[in-house]
Amino acid sequence: MFKDNKLLKSINITRWLSRPYGQVFSIISDGHGTLLLGIYDDGMLKYDTRSNHIERIPLDMENVDIISFFKDTDERIWAGTEYGIYSYADGRLRKEEELNRQLQDRSVYGIVRDRQGKLWVGAYGGGVTIFDRNNKLLTKLNTNNHFCSNAINSLYMDAKGGVWIATRNGVGYIKDTSHPEEFELYGYKHGLEDTFVRAIYEDASGNIWLSTNDGISYWNKQKQKFDCYDYRDGIPMGNFIEGSACRTEDGTLYFGSLNGVCYFNPESLIAERQVAPVQIIECKGLDNQIESRSGETVLPASNGNIELPYDRNSFRILFTVPDYSQSGLVEYAYLIEGLENTWTNTLGESQVTFRNISPGEYTFKVKARLRNQEWDDSHIAIIKIHIYPPLWLTWYAKVFYILLVLAGIYAWFRFYKRKLMLESSLELEKKKSQNEQELNNERLRFYTNITHELHTPLTLILGPLEDLINDPNVPAFYSSKIKVIHSSAIRLLNLINQILEFCKTETQNRKLTVAKGNLGSLVTETGLRYKKLNRNSKVMFHIHIDTTETKLYFDTDIVSTILNNLLSNAIKYTPEGEIRLTMRSVAEEENRYTEIAVSDTGYGIDAEALPHIFDRYYQVKGKHQASGTGIGLALVKSLADLHEGTLNVESEAGKGTTFSFRILTENTYPDALHKEEQPELLPQEPEKVEEEKEENDVRSLILTVEDNDDIREYIATSFSNQYRVITAINGKEGLEQAQKHIPDIIISDIMMPVMDGIELCKQVKADIRTSHIPVILLTAKDSIQDKEEGYESGADSYLTKPFSAKLLNSRVHNLLESRRKLAHLIANRTRELKPSDNTQDTMKLNKLDEDFLNKFTNIVEENIEVEKLDMSFMTDKMNMSHSTLYRKIKSLTGMSGNEFIRKIRLKNSLRLLMEEGLNISEAAYASGFNDLGYFRSCFREEYGMAPSEYIKQQR
Repeated sequence: MFKDNKLLKSINITRWLSRPYGQVFSIISDGHGTLLLGIYDDGMLKYDTRSNHIERIPLDMENVDIISFFKDTDERIWAGTEYGIYSYADGRLRKEEELNRQLQDRSVYGIVRDRQGKLWVGAYGGGVTIFDRNNKLLTKLNTNNHFCSNAINSLYMDAKGGVWIATRNGVGYIKDTSHPEEFELYGYKHGLEDTFVRAIYEDASGNIWLSTNDGISYWNKQKQKFDCYDYRDGIPMGNFIEGSACRTEDGTLYFGSLNGVCYFNPESLIAERQVAPVQIIECKGLDNQIESRSGETVLPASNGNIELPYDRNSFRILFTVPDYSQSGLVEYAYLIEGLENTWTNTLGESQVTFRNISPGEYTFKVKARLRNQEWDDSHIAIIKIHIYPPLWLTWYAKVFYILLVLAGIYAWFRFYKRKLMLESSLELEKKKSQNEQELNNERLRFYTNITHELHTPLTLILGPLEDLINDPNVPAFYSSKIKVIHSSAIRLLNLINQILEFCKTETQNRKLTVAKGNLGSLVTETGLRYKKLNRNSKVMFHIHIDTTETKLYFDTDIVSTILNNLLSNAIKYTPEGEIRLTMRSVAEEENRYTEIAVSDTGYGIDAEALPHIFDRYYQVKGKHQASGTGIGLALVKSLADLHEGTLNVESEAGKGTTFSFRILTENTYPDALHKEEQPELLPQEPEKVEEEKEENDVRSLILTVEDNDDIREYIATSFSNQYRVITAINGKEGLEQAQKHIPDIIISDIMMPVMDGIELCKQVKADIRTSHIPVILLTAKDSIQDKEEGYESGADSYLTKPFSAKLLNSRVHNLLESRRKLAHLIANRTRELKPSDNTQDTMKLNKLDEDFLNKFTNIVEENIEVEKLDMSFMTDKMNMSHSTLYRKIKSLTGMSGNEFIRKIRLKNSLRLLMEEGLNISEAAYASGFNDLGYFRSCFREEYGMAPSEYIKQQR
């Protein structure tokens, strides 16, 4: 027991304790000289201060923790234990079963009665439970209704009737106890350094003080925050005890702790005190890699500034107050302008460390205060720090970077503008090129059409001219002029053909069509032709084939066109000297080439003109320039490219020129059209049928099919003296005429309205009535593909416009002659029992005609004993009209139908005589001859002797 801070006496209660570790946990006075002592885990003792008598108050169980006491207004003392609430009155202790039943947790740490008479009970794990005057439950404060904690350490009612609740997670305050659900919570954000609150008490001035694990805190009403005191203010180390607090009459507050009692006069603590001005004492440079005192370097300060290079940007600033007695009570706050804009509490530290600070200018500020006092903003220590940037981060480096970026942006804009201009230019060029290409295509299309059209009048010019040249009645005076006209017309035809070939090449309509052949023979043949044409005795023409590799794939038309152009130019521009045509093999870069060269010793080509000679329509300006179109060499160059070859030129003015055309010797041209070398097709013999009744005009009949009136009339006129001629204006009309008249030969144009010549030829060859008729096709198209299409349709001959009337007449004559020879072979095959192999090989018939003859012969042989086996009988069996059948047989065999039947009968009789051994009369009757004398006469006429003589001769 103490009085005036002096020990009065000590009371030994050991012999009343049942446990050796027992200790007083709570004390309360009943107001009549008696103290109730709550023992830790050992029940309750009663001490009479007047007689020093101690006795144990019996409980309903042993070893009970007496945790808290509360003296009610009616002098009743409430005791909170670990097993519920007890009440002490009139010297007796009673357990409050009614209250205990309503408690969620019975470890009671605090009890208080408010001014409305409600009883507040705080339990360790059940929060705060509030009862009315009749001990009936009113409400609960716990975490379920957002209270700060369920673990209650003590309850306290202040002078104004408000209830303070100490918990293990802050402080709760109910200002108006009539509305307990309206509470305020205080914690860290209100200045508490520790929220484990042990006890709460009010000083004489109405200020609330509370104890925590770390010290004593004071609720500053003006600041609305807690001021905290700890060991640095003299507070004993160690935890305080729940509910252990009181106040003496002189205003001193006492708080019990595990290390004794802490007491103080609140007035002395709250009084304002002035902190000494803070001072910066030093700045230390730090190693960026190592945290070591040995690495620290004291940095000198000049004019209050610190200057550091960029690689020494870690440092520590130390500061303090000059009053050493305040050093443990002072708090510091710092701010570094340029890095952050808020003050930071050092939590008692008197130094601040900065690491890896970016280059720049900074101002370090520090201020101080005594604990729980206001900051001293009138004494702020300041030091300026300048960290220099590296070279690449200096202001002039940044200016350089900005200039570099601006230059880059400028360059990009320049590039982008140039790109847009180029794209626009390319687009314009593309459109210009497309327009030029379209114009060129239209020009080429016009050239093609006009050259096709020019072929027709040229035909009408050349045909009559050739007739006049070959007419012996024309006077010599006119004959020479006619030859000049004819020569000019031939030259015009060559120019037109050259333009047509050029147009085909330019429009990619010219296809490469190769076949394996003897290129040396073609070169020699072409060279010899020009050698014969050479009329200049001053020019020597030489042909040399200097290679044995002459068999290779090539396009005959293309090579011929190239040679014709080069040789004609050589002759044209060589007034004297020599022209050489050579073919040789060349090895270059492991490839073997075949090279054809045309060289001359003529005028030559100027060096400035040499790069342009292969351009279209280009003509060299000079005194030696001959008239021309300017497309010859352009055509040659295009054809050389089409043939996958190269065309080179070497020339020197006044000395001559050499053109070299080179192709790969072993090139098989997989992407080109391939043509097999075939023997010349023998014209298929069409059949001509005459009416069986005698005709006065026995000339052959020609059908001319041509849509051009002039050419049709010209052909008809040319053949009218030797042949009968009928005409048609298109293929459909021509087909009707052919089926009606069965002509001996058909001459047809290809390009016609309604039905063209190709279709006409196909239908003629597909009809049994007309399949034997030879067909000659006329056209301005002279490419290999066009000719192949014509021959595939069944044409027997193919002539290009303009054609020579003499050549056409020769073709007609040859076809009719070959047809007559074929008829003779058929007749011989019919009369002989075993035709010779030579006859079988020579005779070429198309399948329709072969089938027709076989069918006719089989019908005759099957009905050979029929007496009236004649043409009337055969027309029914062959399903053909009498006239058509007659003309067909006449054209194929050269004899009438009845004569052909008689020849088959005679062949059958010969077979019976020679192979089956019948006598003459039996053989005659078996072959349909009823008159033996007539049989002998016919046999003698056919075989040149009587049957008996023939038998003897053969045997």
